[in-house]
Amino acid sequence: YVNRIDAEMHVCFNEKCKRFIHRSNGDAKVQCTVCQRHNCWFCKNEWKGNDKTCGNECNMVEQINQLIELGQEKTITATHGAKKCWDTRFCPVKTCSAVNSHSTGCQKVTCQVCNTLYCHLCLGLWDKAGGCRYGGNCEPKPKILVTQNDLPQ
Repeated sequence: YVNRIDAEMHVCFNEKCKRFIHRSNGDAKVQCTVCQRHNCWFCKNEWKGNDKTCGNECNMVEQINQLIELGQEKTITATHGAKKCWDTRFCPVKTCSAVNSHSTGCQKVTCQVCNTLYCHLCLGLWDKAGGCRYGGNCEPKPKILVTQNDLPQ
């Protein structure tokens, strides 16, 4: 099983609104369904920029990496034995910006934002029929911090 470590709800930045907003996909730019204003998911301010950056002093990479750093090394029961790996990972799908934390179970996890199945050990996509694409050769990747190139484009 996997938990979301970046909350699924925030409060709209608009002082006249202050309603809860929900991020159903991995986008950093989230529109409030009440006031229709765009929010930055990471700095929780109004989105003033283009499609890639919010236009604030927001450092999305730094904020995501702070969440990843909160994780810890743990042992996961894999199909080929117990393996140690970092429990908090950035979703490997390039169009998603979710940070997921492994809680219990095997290495197969489902991203809580984009619903993609992937291997929490090697971050390879999960083949529904065959499992981890690396099979018995799957090796855990170390703690991986993100860069600007890892964010959705």
